[in-house]
Amino acid sequence: MGVFAYPLTIIGPEGEATIEALVDTAATYSWIPEDILRNLGVQPITSKAFSLADGRVMQYQIGPITARIDGEEMPTLCIFGDAGTEPLLGAMTLEAFLLAADPYNKKLVPVMGHIKSSERTCVVLNEVKHPFLGARIPRCARNDKGVPVRL
Repeated sequence: MGVFAYPLTIIGPEGEATIEALVDTAATYSWIPEDILRNLGVQPITSKAFSLADGRVMQYQIGPITARIDGEEMPTLCIFGDAGTEPLLGAMTLEAFLLAADPYNKKLVPVMGHIKSSERTCVVLNEVKHPFLGARIPRCARNDKGVPVRL
């Protein structure tokens, strides 16, 4: 298993740049050094608090970009990272492309998207004790066909 980088093209109003970004599924957003984003004309739209690996909480600006991975383009948000730091390809960008990290083969692989439907959602009415395991399990509202429903 291992860490790997992947080519990521950042597209802004004033151009594009292809970078090698470290694939980091623990990072919510992709982290792109601020100087790269500013050179491409990308402007921040807000700032948010993020917890760092060392436990500190820091405010960072975020802004919209278009990302290109393997020839496909998708809109996503990214963090305006500190200049000179390593770019990160985060979870939100990967999910926009329906990609997952394969750390063994050091590549990105397509995955199936999921849409939450009312047939798979249940409202917990109360919990009942499992007769054999002793664990508490939810009891859901169901329609006349036995399908879990939203209330």
